[in-house]
Amino acid sequence: MKITDEVERINQILALLHDPLFVEFELEQEAPSIFNAVGRTHTETWHSALLGWLFDPKSSHRLGIFPLTRLLLFLSTRDTLSVNKRGIDLSELLAKGDFSEAQVRPNERELTEVTVGNMRFDVLADRINFEPFKEVQILIETKVKARIDPIQCGKYIAYIAQRKVEGVFTIPVFVAPTSKILGTPVELFGDESWFGIDYQSIYDEVIEPCLQHPSISAFGKFTLSEYVKTLKYRQQGGEPLATTQKERDIVNVLLEKHEPAIRALYEILY
Repeated sequence: MKITDEVERINQILALLHDPLFVEFELEQEAPSIFNAVGRTHTETWHSALLGWLFDPKSSHRLGIFPLTRLLLFLSTRDTLSVNKRGIDLSELLAKGDFSEAQVRPNERELTEVTVGNMRFDVLADRINFEPFKEVQILIETKVKARIDPIQCGKYIAYIAQRKVEGVFTIPVFVAPTSKILGTPVELFGDESWFGIDYQSIYDEVIEPCLQHPSISAFGKFTLSEYVKTLKYRQQGGEPLATTQKERDIVNVLLEKHEPAIRALYEILY
């Protein structure tokens, strides 16, 4: 490589590193959060507790049933099973279901998960009224680092089948990093009735709309913003659980503005 070419590449890289947008992007990645401070960034029980708080209609975020119905709206758009196979029409549940008595645990008042026999549900939403069922439930299992255990999933499906005989319909949802849910529900969980969704979808479809909701409390906005920082956190150089739209917009601008420098950096790192 000619010296002039090398100097030009160095200047291009320096221009990228000193671009205010790049500095802002770097600061976004390093932003501390409450979860970082107490060393619970990717502890699964904390993710479960946060999601329980988020989906609980009586939570201090003051959003009522909005987060829970946003989740159901997303599930209805992702449902690949027919109504006959699923056993319920999620769109109809969303439109005609009665959520006035819905409860989600764990929550601010009940800190422990629901336990049935030797099964402990990470998050359970119940008391959703929708005919012809006695009630509808949403069972949420969360994973971050741990592998998906089809045997554990099978126990949940057996419980769901038992409750269905009793008139209780349960929707199983598995929340995990994107890399862990690459496959069909049968391949991953052993049963086609599972919904496998990633934390990125939780951010895009539920958290971001909640942050924009005019009724969100100051405490709710602070807590969700801190959780978003946790989702963006790259532990030990790994992939983040989610990226924000703001980050994606910044990256697109930087790519357009500094493409030669980014290509040079890529070649150097490669």
